[in-house]
Amino acid sequence: MTRLPRRRLLAGLTATLFALPAMAFSGPEIYPGEKALYNAAAKEGIVVSFDTGPEWANWKSLFKAFKDRYPEVELTYNDLGSAATVVALDKTRRRPQADTAYYFAASAVDATSKGVVEGYKPVNFDKLTPVFRDANGRWFTVHSLNVAFLVNKKLVKNSPQSWADLLKPEYKKSVVYLDPRSTGQGQVAVFAAAFGNGGSMDNPMPGVDYLGRLHQAGNVMRVEGTTPYAKFLKGEIPIWIGYENDGLKAKYLDGMKD
Repeated sequence: MTRLPRRRLLAGLTATLFALPAMAFSGPEIYPGEKALYNAAAKEGIVVSFDTGPEWANWKSLFKAFKDRYPEVELTYNDLGSAATVVALDKTRRRPQADTAYYFAASAVDATSKGVVEGYKPVNFDKLTPVFRDANGRWFTVHSLNVAFLVNKKLVKNSPQSWADLLKPEYKKSVVYLDPRSTGQGQVAVFAAAFGNGGSMDNPMPGVDYLGRLHQAGNVMRVEGTTPYAKFLKGEIPIWIGYENDGLKAKYLDGMKD
């Protein structure tokens, strides 16, 4: 992808905005060259960010902090899903549209292998453990997440405690997960199921087989294409194979309690 000043701006902030105060750009720079970079980005006027849906990973708050800090730069985004993001980057390689992309680690590696991203090393890049970054900066990790069974206890009497439990008849048409063909969370669910059924990172097939058994048992309610967080809050999903942080957010911030 063609190097653009605005790409460098947002890519750096994915690792640093967590601590930013809400303010217009003034005062000392957060890192050397920040003001010059902002001025260059302001001339272009927009940052395009792929797969950063506002309900994911606190992006909504980060977007607000970005806009407060850099008021002359518009920020636009989509919620494609990790695998779909790589496809979109590949299809638009001749006329790149995205400045940044956020996706599952395996998708980042895939995008790198396809040559649709370029290197950039944000602030404190060298402090990341090597396993969490590409040596040339073509991808780097901003956070990690744990897979969990998110259970609406108003709809489910007994919470499943294991992958084996989830196959029980009492969970008929109760389970929702994201599509592993197009989303990073869906791919993570496959790997998690693989680890829980004798597989590994090098052998995810036990996870694929497990999800097949879950469908055969009639326990899958549906497979989602994007995050079903709002549906979970509304009480439309009994059990979601998702990320622990979404369960904690639903319980403590959005009023679901147990």
